[in-house]
Amino acid sequence: MKKLMTLALFGGLFAATTSQAVDIYIVGSTAFRASAWRAITNLYGAGLTGENPGGVAANNSGTSIVTMTGTMAALGGQTVNVYTSWNGSEQGIHNLTHNDNISFLTNDFTGDTAQTNMVSHTPDISFSDVYQITTPYNTPALVDTNVAVLPFCWVRSTGAPTTIANLTSQQYHASVANGFNELSYFTGNSADDSVNVFSADAIRIPEAA
Repeated sequence: MKKLMTLALFGGLFAATTSQAVDIYIVGSTAFRASAWRAITNLYGAGLTGENPGGVAANNSGTSIVTMTGTMAALGGQTVNVYTSWNGSEQGIHNLTHNDNISFLTNDFTGDTAQTNMVSHTPDISFSDVYQITTPYNTPALVDTNVAVLPFCWVRSTGAPTTIANLTSQQYHASVANGFNELSYFTGNSADDSVNVFSADAIRIPEAA
């Protein structure tokens, strides 16, 4: 999966190797943060010379704004600056279709200490776990490339009734569309009509490193 992701991420952006550094600006799904960070840093390998903020613990666990710089041997030793600002799937699609200027951290690197200077730029790529057609932002049409499969699961809150289990696809779609449903929708018990069950974002199952 990492290989597919890196090829899709960087393939086509380097028609020719240049002597100047290449800047890539990435936005989109927060669910892709850890996987994308691992794929990008793997592509740098020992050529990664700076990261803002720095450190595996900070970024692999899902820091929302990270900038990296270094050389990539797979790209002929090209110097590449990768700016990431994970702001959500639909928002990332909006950013691309509207040419939004997004704030990214600069590549002012000082060890593991985050430098807070920002730079504004339009994004080049957006990761998304939804297709563009499912959003209100259908123009202009973007190029969809499948790069990974991210597993999601539904979980109950600690106070939720244990009778909520094994959701059907119909229950899933109704819950997502409405934001909530009566408990009776899940239990079939009319006594549960007065209890609302609210739906929150799905939780991503972390991948193995």
